[in-house]
Amino acid sequence: MSFRNIIVSGVMMVFVAFGVMKGFLYYSAKQKIDELLIPMKSFLHVEYDGISTSVLGAIGIKGLRLNTFDGDEVLTFGKVTLNSFDKAEHEKIPSYLSITLDDVRFDTRFITQVANEDVPSFVKELGYSELYKESNNLQKLGYDRIISDINFDFSYKKELGGVKIRFQENIKQLGELDILLDVIGFVPGMRAMGADLKINKISLMFNDDSYTNRLLKRFAERESQELDVYRSELVEQIKHYLEKNKIVLKDDDINALKKFITKPSKLVVKIHPAEPVLLENLKFYKREDVPAILNLTISAE
Repeated sequence: MSFRNIIVSGVMMVFVAFGVMKGFLYYSAKQKIDELLIPMKSFLHVEYDGISTSVLGAIGIKGLRLNTFDGDEVLTFGKVTLNSFDKAEHEKIPSYLSITLDDVRFDTRFITQVANEDVPSFVKELGYSELYKESNNLQKLGYDRIISDINFDFSYKKELGGVKIRFQENIKQLGELDILLDVIGFVPGMRAMGADLKINKISLMFNDDSYTNRLLKRFAERESQELDVYRSELVEQIKHYLEKNKIVLKDDDINALKKFITKPSKLVVKIHPAEPVLLENLKFYKREDVPAILNLTISAE
């Protein structure tokens, strides 16, 4: 056999092997996906258009639709992609997981109002329980249908109990959210797993499109106030709450909150202590010292 024929034969074998591998990956992925969707099928009608696979590991579900048995469309996904997944057989949780959800759509009728018991105590003290409870009543804020793109990344290092979670969501006409959680001392399966949990870094970014203005406008109307007056009162009440509870924030942080409430745009809250802080120890610190210990910063653009 000539050298040229050997090369051609080798290339053909690669293509055949690739085709066989793709076929195996497809049927293997389809079986796993159908198994994962079984719990949903007890209370929702589940359909999808197709599955895509990659020899590099990515698995995609195209046109995933979740409907009630009465025919109401609850949630649809243009595409769900498992970008990467790494989990040892004997481990309880994966060492890495990355998921992308493209073109997520749902009807806001299916979002329930926040219950009284879920309202944080400081919100109650500020007198804004109703505002908080209706913050996710998107229909009353003029959002009939939500369209968003979501990315979720998770990594776990068993040696340190290190967990990093990043959640990003771009909600069209509402805003963009980016949350990062970085902790160490996480032990899966333990009841008191928070006992050794240390905060390394936490950040939250919200780039407002129209949500904050719609929410504040709705409550200004309920209080029969001009929107600008309502904004000013909210700022003053937050300042009063901080002073009353001896929570010391830097002037730049307070000004950033005021700027965002007055003209909502981009708000960034970061916690990045010089050394990881044991979560359990925070209750022993004086309230006025906690922001400095956590190296809390707030900025607005």
